[in-house]
Amino acid sequence: MKRPVFDTSVILFFAIVITLSAGTLTYKVLTVDKGCPNLEILLSTKAPLEQTPVALSLKDKGIASTLEWDFGDSSAHAFGSNANHVYAKPGEYKVTVMADGRCNASTKVSVGIDSSKHQEAVPTPVIEGPAIAYVGKPVKFKEVSGKGTSWEWMFQESGKVDATSQEATYTFASAGKKSIEVTINGPGKSKIGYLVVEVKSESAAKGGGGGGGKEEAMVPPLSENQATSMLNEVINRNKTADIFKGYLCGNLKIQVTENGEKMPFDVFCKKVYDSNKLTVIKKLTITRAPKTNCVTGMDIKSETTKRKKK
Repeated sequence: MKRPVFDTSVILFFAIVITLSAGTLTYKVLTVDKGCPNLEILLSTKAPLEQTPVALSLKDKGIASTLEWDFGDSSAHAFGSNANHVYAKPGEYKVTVMADGRCNASTKVSVGIDSSKHQEAVPTPVIEGPAIAYVGKPVKFKEVSGKGTSWEWMFQESGKVDATSQEATYTFASAGKKSIEVTINGPGKSKIGYLVVEVKSESAAKGGGGGGGKEEAMVPPLSENQATSMLNEVINRNKTADIFKGYLCGNLKIQVTENGEKMPFDVFCKKVYDSNKLTVIKKLTITRAPKTNCVTGMDIKSETTKRKKK
């Protein structure tokens, strides 16, 4: 009996090798040989504002079956041929798109600040000027909050706007207590501040008597919020107690109670101005004279904290 020329085990070995080689070749043809498409990311804007949607897509459509978007801000990924995203904060972000799970491209997005969302509230105007003026003598006033974009001054006598700059010079034509009004305008907002000035006659300026009885004029009431804002100017060493003269009818010695301790108003202002600690006003209550609205007392609840170095 003749033995077979080829051993069946050898034939089986070669069959397995050929099958594996064919499988490997097929995988390479279906994957590596395919190559990666040229991915170019398009954005509706490369410099969007915070909290404003930006649209993302690829320049060439249909070059990948699946797209995964990473917006670079630790937010959830998005899938699809197009994506829309809103960046919560300004900054520089790297956007990456993954095509078919194996090819990627990236681009940078510079997200800017939307100034309309960061506009500081218009503060209560603070008028700097003398508490006493004289008929016929020019006197200067200035709004010193530094936050306005335009100003409108009314000095009570003309019934119209007398000046439209941050500083105003005015000559009073008659004696009496005058309520000066300034309106400061900001982005879409405005606020009004007041200062009461006692205008004396020309004879008083020359040293003569004013004559006549004492005139009782109403002072525009100082609100607790406005007083707190003005006191913060003193606490932050931007102003002194003098900014209150008009509302106190010139009397800076009115009694103030701070956390149960009584003292003159100017002493309180000097204390918080000079202190190495920062005074934080938690609550402020004002007492006024019923006939004139002049502030006659304040009750202040406060705390102290570490003052930041400028």
